[in-house]
Amino acid sequence: MLEGWQEGNDDTELGLDLRWGITQDMVLNTTINPDFSQVEADAGQLDVNNTFSLFFPEKRPFF
Repeated sequence: MLEGWQEGNDDTELGLDLRWGITQDMVLNTTINPDFSQVEADAGQLDVNNTFSLFFPEKRPFF
């Protein structure tokens, strides 16, 4: 009866939250949650004596 529940997707994500009290009145909060599956480099372009700025097409999907 519980077999369907136990066959779930076990994707885990690694992240880190840090809280550091620098002084009594200052606190530094940091969150690190890398998503390396979304990393993609732009094509190299040379920018020497150009009238216009460089154009990099959007590679991320819209929603």
